[in-house]
Amino acid sequence: MSVKAWESRDYTAAFALHRVRGDRPFTDRHLRRAAILAPHLTRAVRMSDRLAETRQAEALTGEALECLSGAAFVVDAEARISASNRAASALLRQGDGLLYGPHGLRAARPATTAELRRLIAAAAAPDGLAELDRSAALLLERPSGRRPFSSLIGPFRAGDGWDLWRGVRAAAIVLVSDPEVIATPSAERLRRLYGLTPAEAALAIAVTRGEGLGAVARGLGISLTTARTHLQRVFGKTGTNRQAELVRLLLTMSGGDRTQPL
Repeated sequence: MSVKAWESRDYTAAFALHRVRGDRPFTDRHLRRAAILAPHLTRAVRMSDRLAETRQAEALTGEALECLSGAAFVVDAEARISASNRAASALLRQGDGLLYGPHGLRAARPATTAELRRLIAAAAAPDGLAELDRSAALLLERPSGRRPFSSLIGPFRAGDGWDLWRGVRAAAIVLVSDPEVIATPSAERLRRLYGLTPAEAALAIAVTRGEGLGAVARGLGISLTTARTHLQRVFGKTGTNRQAELVRLLLTMSGGDRTQPL
């Protein structure tokens, strides 16, 4: 006897019931009991299906955040973190300009904390898109005296899967960048995309620091002549003509793989 519990465009879920060989066949009484059980089986399968969707939404959200080069926090209206990427965890460990505690994200100064939480609450509100005009910027001062973090706060909408996963209808995303560091693609990524040699990829990444080619050559332990040769080959392979053009290309590649101090 088979009980169909769920049918969709993609698949059908059914439970098959078997009697031991030699037993009497199923009767109408058994069929009536199966009919009573069927709706419960349907609810169980649908619940399992929705849970799978929310687990997928969680995984996709995490993967998407990791593709960002800077720190990214998904927070609720009270600034409590629901999800974040590795860059965000590293930033919080610094304890310099942005902190996290029982009451959510907070800045170094009370006035900045109040403004940060006001913007987060506005972004997480149902009409956050209209109130914030999609995003709001805020500088986060750093007690260390280093240049302040630059933050961007906006609404976060990830669909029904996210809503079920966290039990909220809306959230906010806080993107934080450190002006003291720059994000660059990894050497391996440059080698795959443009066919650079290890030496050419290392030089391409080094020039993003904005130093002269002589300083880059000294840092890599090569002669200036060799550095110029590598740079010309990098220009040819990346379709660039000047050092500034190469730097712009590398810094605008989405999803930086590594950070380095300026």
